Amino acid sequence: MKTRLSTVCAFVAFSMGLPGGQGTAHATGIFVAATQSGNYAADGIGNINSLGFQNYFVGYSSPSAIAERRNFFIFSTAAFEAETILSGELILYVPKFAPGVTTDPGDGYFSPDASETYMLTSTSFTAAEVGDHTNSIAESMAIWASLGMGGLAGAIEIHPSDKGTYIHIPLTAAAIAGLNGAGPAPVVMGGRLTSLDPTRPMVLDELVFSFTDMPGSGTFIPPTLHLEIVPAPASGFVLMAGVVAGRRRRVG
Repeated sequence: MKTRLSTVCAFVAFSMGLPGGQGTAHATGIFVAATQSGNYAADGIGNINSLGFQNYFVGYSSPSAIAERRNFFIFSTAAFEAETILSGELILYVPKFAPGVTTDPGDGYFSPDASETYMLTSTSFTAAEVGDHTNSIAESMAIWASLGMGGLAGAIEIHPSDKGTYIHIPLTAAAIAGLNGAGPAPVVMGGRLTSLDPTRPMVLDELVFSFTDMPGSGTFIPPTLHLEIVPAPASGFVLMAGVVAGRRRRVG
C-alpha cells in the first residue's frame, strides 16, 4: 500500500524515547525541505538550476532534452548543525497525471522499462557552485559529471506504480556522517539513473521525477530530508525547525 502526503508548511518536530534512555535522551524527527533543486545536462546546456524553476527530472527526455540529465538537491544545515543525526532518508515525489485525483500537471515516470534504478551520491562541488545559474558550459559539464558519481548516499528502484506517491530513500552511514560533519554551510547531493539504456531510440523517453517544478503546479512537497536526531542539551526537548509537515491518507 502506497501512502500519499497532503502537506502544509509548518514549524514542527516530534520526539520519541530511545531504548535504554530512561527518559534522559530522546530522538527527534525533523523534516528539512530543500532550498533548491534542479538538474544539469551532459552537454552543459539548458540546465535547470534557478530558484524560479526547480524541476529535478533525471534521465533522458526526448526531444526537449536529448542529453542525459542528472539532478541535485541543496539543503540548509541550520536545523541540524548543532545536533547529532542518527539516521535519515530523502523523500521525493513521483507525480501522477490524474485530473480529479491529483493536481499534478503530468506523470513523473516515463520509461519503456518496468523499473529504473536511481542512485544518490555526494558531489565534489559545493552547494553554492551547483546552485549558481551563471555557470559556463564547461563548468556545468564538470558539475554534471560529478552528480551521482561520488560517495554513495542512497539508492532505490522506482516503478510506474510509484506515480502519485512519495518514495523514501534511506541514507547510508557515509551520508549521515557527512551531514553530521557539514558545519554551517549548505549541503548538496546529486543523483542519476544507473539503469539508462544509451542504445535506445532517441525518440523514447527514459526519465523519472518529471513535472516536479518547484515552485510550480501541483500540491506536493519539495524534496525533503527526514532526519532522526538527538538534540544538543541547549536545544531543549523539542527542536523547532522550518519544515514541511504532512498528514497521510491512503491511495491505491
